[in-house]
Amino acid sequence: MIVLRDPQQLNQVTQSDIKIFLQQRFHDICEPEPYDPDEHGFFILVQPGDTAEQVELETGYSLIKSMFNNTVYGDSDFSPDFEYMEDHGGFYEAVFIFTDSGFAGVLIVPKDKAIDSKILEICTEFATTGATNMTENTTTKNQANTNHLFNPGQVVSTPGALEAMSDNNCLSLDLLTKHLAGDWGNVPKEDAEANQQALKTGARIISSYTLENGARIWIITEADRSSTTFLLPEEY
Repeated sequence: MIVLRDPQQLNQVTQSDIKIFLQQRFHDICEPEPYDPDEHGFFILVQPGDTAEQVELETGYSLIKSMFNNTVYGDSDFSPDFEYMEDHGGFYEAVFIFTDSGFAGVLIVPKDKAIDSKILEICTEFATTGATNMTENTTTKNQANTNHLFNPGQVVSTPGALEAMSDNNCLSLDLLTKHLAGDWGNVPKEDAEANQQALKTGARIISSYTLENGARIWIITEADRSSTTFLLPEEY
């Protein structure tokens, strides 16, 4: 398993959808202060080969046993100890609150057949639907979802785009919010006009944003609105 106690450790995460999600989680938890693992908690990304017992050893809490009534998963009166669990499309998020101040351990479970079947089974049974397309998470404190002009579908990123955004301390979901609101960045006039037309016709939408060091990020939403991809122009 991968234990993340600092946003700088996100380079260990290879799944782009999970990496984007965790980047925003780190930001939301501590803004505007630096992330402090002793105050805010930690994230654990379950990997193939990890067992439910190993997760319990790492977190102190169990997915399959309840410390409150000594029941186990499968008992008729079993109730899990996590505060909540959400299904985010390609992965599950389980949150364990350890203290009254909000110190938490957050378990991320990819929907991978190689993951312990017991872990996937309990996630499937208890998870509620979360912001699977991360649309909810793109909303700033002063911005409503009504500003979103279209559905991004599944949000993914190339490794090159993730690295460029990390190097520039740029939050991917900040760019996604602009993209969904019709701020196309610095695309040519004809592309901006094509995007406006695409809102009516359902064609592909593309935005381009220049980062602090001059690197450019493209965001492309497919015509069928099934997915949105962050990439570098040279990766197109």
